[in-house]
Amino acid sequence: MSQKQFKQPEIFYEEEVSLLTNGLPFIKLEKDNEIPSVLFIAAMKDAELNDDEEQVVDIAMQMYINSEFLKRLLSKEDYNKIRKELGFKEI
Repeated sequence: MSQKQFKQPEIFYEEEVSLLTNGLPFIKLEKDNEIPSVLFIAAMKDAELNDDEEQVVDIAMQMYINSEFLKRLLSKEDYNKIRKELGFKEI
């Protein structure tokens, strides 16, 4: 597989649940762009105060993989193993 240039998309949120995405986060794609195969999200969690009484933050980087990308790459059996482990129905 060739290495593609990865461009992290901007993530948006609608403030009202009654709008187009029902409050779910979304990415806006240019007309000729595909949905990314992976997204990276940093999760920040408050930790304890340090000696200077400044708030310390723990950061964990997470990678989220597009299920359609996995479906194309994996055998049906392997894809269903992943779905089952995540609590989804097999296809």
